[in-house]
Amino acid sequence: MDKKTRTLVWQRADGICEYCRLWQEHEPFIQFQVEHIIPTKHGGSDDLGNLALACYFCNSHKSSNLSGIDPKTKRIVRLFNPRRQRWERHFRWNGITIVGKTPLGRATVVVFGMNLYCTRSGLTHSLARSASKGCPWLPLLALRASEANVSFPPERSIPNRLALRETLLDLGQWPYHSN
Repeated sequence: MDKKTRTLVWQRADGICEYCRLWQEHEPFIQFQVEHIIPTKHGGSDDLGNLALACYFCNSHKSSNLSGIDPKTKRIVRLFNPRRQRWERHFRWNGITIVGKTPLGRATVVVFGMNLYCTRSGLTHSLARSASKGCPWLPLLALRASEANVSFPPERSIPNRLALRETLLDLGQWPYHSN
């Protein structure tokens, strides 16, 4: 895959994992990867229509899988394809966790391990796991945002991200030192 193609995938995704919606800026230690939606071992190409930007964790959990088992129906279903399906149709946020709304969404959440690092019930464990993945504050920020009645994740625009930061600063809930 050439550099131009990689650049186009990055620009199209705006630096956001097309599966779990994590921003590259929130994962400073591990570079996001351009991945094949249909892996090359299954005949997938380097065509832009078969490429997605994925965080290391979504990409490594997906591996060469094309399908998963819906935990509700126990049926084998295809995994989410960001080129053909809309994220909002198959997933929703519930506080800090991603919930599958459809069989495809539920199977994708399980196969990709999307909530391994951010479940409310195991927040302390999640924070430790998140620290090991290079993002120690993300679950804490999400929890604080939900407690402050601020939507999370905020829309990608700078004004919305700054508004979230200012709200949490005002509440004394921002996890960074403010200088």
